[in-house]
Amino acid sequence: MGSATLKSSTNERGERSRTKILRVAVDHFGHRGLRSASVAAIARDAGLAQPSIYSHFPSKDALFAAAVDSELSAAIDAVTTAAPPFDPAQLVGHVLLLLTIEVSQRPLLAATFASRDDATYAVLADLPSYDRLRAHLETELRAGQATGDIRPDLDPTIVALGSLTVIIALAAVLTQTNRPPKPERAFAVTHTFRLALAPTLATHDN
Repeated sequence: MGSATLKSSTNERGERSRTKILRVAVDHFGHRGLRSASVAAIARDAGLAQPSIYSHFPSKDALFAAAVDSELSAAIDAVTTAAPPFDPAQLVGHVLLLLTIEVSQRPLLAATFASRDDATYAVLADLPSYDRLRAHLETELRAGQATGDIRPDLDPTIVALGSLTVIIALAAVLTQTNRPPKPERAFAVTHTFRLALAPTLATHDN
């Protein structure tokens, strides 16, 4: 076996171990929380020695952050592969609704978004998966500009980042209250974004 083949095989085994660790960690953290879940128990259920966990993740906090990001990535996959809104100007409200549903259906995300524990909630400040959702928003905004459904004077990069920030913040609030927003408030949020994005609202309504 050549050195390149050996390295590839080693990398594949390492990636399989990391995936297995994250799968088990998502379950443990989702049902026990950051404070109560144990790295030793995660290693045991993953069929690995505890040092193997630390060869992939330097600390329990790092493992927790990776587990949350793994679940968020799966949620974002569901959001970005769903049918787009009929009206491109409703993109932000549409993504907010879908992401909030995905978060509520995944125990680890629901517990993290709703947590009042500083160490738990802090992980949401900056996750790698956010960039995928931001990129999706930017791509859809550019596509809407190309079809004349989104204002041409907007900078899609800036609007996508701002929209992402609002979406994550509102998803956290909705998860913390554990109840759907009042219909008039939900309409107001989506309508406000539509007003901000559409070239002229009258054109779409007539």
